[in-house]
Amino acid sequence: MNANMSAFTPRIGIWAAMLSALFAACFSIVALAANSTLLIPAIWVNPLSFAPSLLLAWTYLVLMACVLDAAPPEQRVWALLGLCFTVLYATMNSIVYVVQLVVVTPLVFQGNGDSAGVLAFGPRSFMLSLNAVAYALMSASAFLAAFAFPGRAQRFVRGAMWAHGAMEPVVIAAIFWPRMTYVGALWIVTFPTMAFALAGVFRRVATADGRLRPQSCAAHGPALQHQPVQPMPVRTK
Repeated sequence: MNANMSAFTPRIGIWAAMLSALFAACFSIVALAANSTLLIPAIWVNPLSFAPSLLLAWTYLVLMACVLDAAPPEQRVWALLGLCFTVLYATMNSIVYVVQLVVVTPLVFQGNGDSAGVLAFGPRSFMLSLNAVAYALMSASAFLAAFAFPGRAQRFVRGAMWAHGAMEPVVIAAIFWPRMTYVGALWIVTFPTMAFALAGVFRRVATADGRLRPQSCAAHGPALQHQPVQPMPVRTK
């Protein structure tokens, strides 16, 4: 890893990875529960899945920024390419989800969902296509950034990122062949695995640097334990 990374990078990276996994899990739970209207009313499925997905776009962007800062100088270009694709993904999905939450969802709750027109989120719609391309860019960012983790010690996180990157053609194919969505459901597994793997990398870096260890007198060595005690001045009349 980059020895000159910011002192805040490991801790921010841990939190960004864990929050990304959490928001992905929230989306996955809603998506799985959507098959039963007894669990979640159909009218609530989209807003409950769009909200965590919007937050995921932002936390994943922060995570990739930490990967760039932590990347070794020789592999930094791969992390930079990954961050560039992540910026595109986060921008596109921010537009998609904000429009859905602020514009389309109120129309649906008012019973005027048909008036959403091109903004409606449906099969082969403009918004769904934009959303699919965004997630393909996310997969591409993971695939490229994986090269920023060289060596046998990093093979697990590298493999996890490549596995998630392999979802890119599947996501694109789902636009034209909706049945590919069932294959794309592997995203539910590949993304959290990648996020936890990255959290583990940042935690090891933070622990090795002593950034997650509790501070104590013993941690500062003999210099603090054996400081001479200064005598109190004695007042004379």
